[in-house]
Amino acid sequence: MAAPYSTQFFAGAWAIEHTYAVPAGYIAVVRELDVVNGETTAQTIRAGTSAGADFWIQAIEPVKSVQWTGRLVMNPGEELRVYSQGVTGWSVIASGYLLTQ
Repeated sequence: MAAPYSTQFFAGAWAIEHTYAVPAGYIAVVRELDVVNGETTAQTIRAGTSAGADFWIQAIEPVKSVQWTGRLVMNPGEELRVYSQGVTGWSVIASGYLLTQ
């Protein structure tokens, strides 16, 4: 039986930015981001890569959750970034596949 390849890249809260670096010898495929805004005001959350390319920008109403689903392929050494514009009252879970090269 093959080893499972689904993984949680990170789950975090109460920070301006959450990151995951793809390890050497692997390709990451980000499939889902789940974000909750725990603030009392609307917040904008962004997701992108260490190369500076944002692929998701989402305004989230207070005390609401949103989800991004897709396929973002990342090479070894690249970094997934999910970040806010300076607030910390939000949380995120990022998951997908971690494949050997």
